[in-house]
Amino acid sequence: MKALKKIIIILPVIILCLVVVYFSLPRYYNYFGLSNSKVYFDSYHYLNRDFELFIKIEKYFLKAIEFDEDFAPAYANLAYLYLSTSHEEYCKKGIPYALKASELKPNNIQYRILLLASYTATSRLCEFNSSYEDSFKYKAKADSAVSDLLQIGHENYSAYLNAAGYFYSYSEGGMDYPGIWALLKKAVTYKTSNSFIQKNKENEQFVGMRDLRPLEQLAAFIYFDLKNGNVAELIDEEYIDWIPNKSSFYMYLGDRYPGKGRYKDAEQFYQRSLKFNQNNADVYLRKASTTRVQNKLKEAIKYWQKAAELNSEYEIKSMHTIGLIYIEMGDFQKAITMFKSVVEKKEDYYLASSNLSRTYALANMKTEMLESLRKQKQKYGRLSIRGFENAPDYKKYLNDKDFLEIMDDLPVDEFRD
Repeated sequence: MKALKKIIIILPVIILCLVVVYFSLPRYYNYFGLSNSKVYFDSYHYLNRDFELFIKIEKYFLKAIEFDEDFAPAYANLAYLYLSTSHEEYCKKGIPYALKASELKPNNIQYRILLLASYTATSRLCEFNSSYEDSFKYKAKADSAVSDLLQIGHENYSAYLNAAGYFYSYSEGGMDYPGIWALLKKAVTYKTSNSFIQKNKENEQFVGMRDLRPLEQLAAFIYFDLKNGNVAELIDEEYIDWIPNKSSFYMYLGDRYPGKGRYKDAEQFYQRSLKFNQNNADVYLRKASTTRVQNKLKEAIKYWQKAAELNSEYEIKSMHTIGLIYIEMGDFQKAITMFKSVVEKKEDYYLASSNLSRTYALANMKTEMLESLRKQKQKYGRLSIRGFENAPDYKKYLNDKDFLEIMDDLPVDEFRD
């Protein structure tokens, strides 16, 4: 009887625990999907399309939906995963999930932006693949989605910003630039509003949509087009007085010129940007790029170092790029030192490992090159020897037993003439 009483007491507790666990499963699976997503969207896995990890993440989110068909974050995360592929079929596959997330949480601005981005990307990809009928169909859906976004997010910074970005991406020859400009000004009005902050708290279980472009970048692009590119000599200060971050605005305005070979104009705006914020590391990155392309390599190195000094997040990228610049200068020993430092600080930086091997080859250091390639292959399960054709002994490597043994898993055309 005592045993029976214990069972009677314990059984409801066990059942309750099982019920709690069951209803928590969607969140657990979603959490595991999110955790793996952070790894996947790391540059190495994402840029190299780690498909095994992609499938693993996909299964987690599908499992979350399987246990709770009304769990909106899992639908949104799955849609975002498919959208991130920039592949037509996957983007199409993601649309129903983005739509479902928006239906379950109609007032969630992030889900609305996700739906807009899914329609827009699919329309663009269909157009690129000459599927014009599908492109028009998804463009019409995107038009409807942006209208809904503005209606629901009438006091939301991201809603106005992404709507402006959408309209700008389809603008031609100055079509309604003033209207888009007005949307940006509204976005600024609501940037710090309580509604904006509150609505973002709903998205803790969602990987999150980044805004299409920073406001200052979009403002710079529109201003440049409004003036037909004639902004190098004169800036209408009153017209742009509402822009919150003038340093970023001028930086992005400067970005319109390097692609046209107008480096002096770019430099003018980068310098103006620094007047508003002398510690803007992003400006120094751009100065580094423009001086490098003009073959002012020593100056470029100084700017890369300054950017890393101001923002520690740029340290690894700075060191790696300086290593590449040393290769351009023919100073292979300094390049080797840089790449070795990068690999020590960030062991999973594949490009640094690859460039270290390449620099050994360029420096005619065969023993070190072979050892570096072995480590690279063992760690990453893949190799790249692009640039090795410039090595003094490249022709000899093609008939070298040790070299060919390391290369045995590579397609032939990756390492032969």
